Parts: sequence; C-alpha cells; structure tokens
Amino acid sequence: MTNISDDWERIRLTCSFDEASHTYLGYAIKMAGTINGEETTFSIGIGKAAQAKFNFKVNDIISGACLPVPDPDMEQVDYYKVSKLAKVAEGEPGSLSTPWELVAPELEVYRERE
Repeated sequence: MTNISDDWERIRLTCSFDEASHTYLGYAIKMAGTINGEETTFSIGIGKAAQAKFNFKVNDIISGACLPVPDPDMEQVDYYKVSKLAKVAEGEPGSLSTPWELVAPELEVYRERE
C-alpha cells in the first residue's frame, strides 16, 4: 500500500525536424510506499480511465502491481502498466487552497490551460 504525495499530467513530447507534438499519456502519481518489501519514494503512470474511476488525490492510500519502465529516458515515471489497482483508504483532506492536493482535473482541462 502506498500513500500518494503528488500527482500531475503525463505527456510525451515528440520532435521531428522543425515540428514538435505531444501526446497525453495519462497521469503520473508520486508516492511514498513499499516495492518488493522496501520503503521508497517512486512514481507510477496511470491512464485517464483509472483516474476517472478512482479520483486519486494527495494522501489516498492505494495498492496495485506495476512494471518498471524499460527506458527511463522515454518515460517520466518509474513504473507503468499498473494492474490490480485499488483505493484502500480515502486520504485525510489537505489544503483546499492548494490545487495539487485535490483530485486532478481531467486531461481535457490540462489541454485547455495550455
């Protein structure tokens, strides 16, 4: 089980000649928790559907299984392909004036803010 400490959007930037484009991959969640019996801080990548289902926010306690990313230079998270995802406990509310402690907005909202 892990405690969420931060979350943000996950984007892949692609550059080709003089053009750049980006793809929204989902959400990246920074966590403090246990992997293979070791306490550590790490990040996982989840998709839009998983975030919509669970509405993860700071201080939630979650569990699941995941794989390490094969190429850290291509991903901004440590682990991805999360399965068996579950919210174990609702976290204590943080500051309502601090947006990153609330449920992250949908990816379309991020796109509108660009």
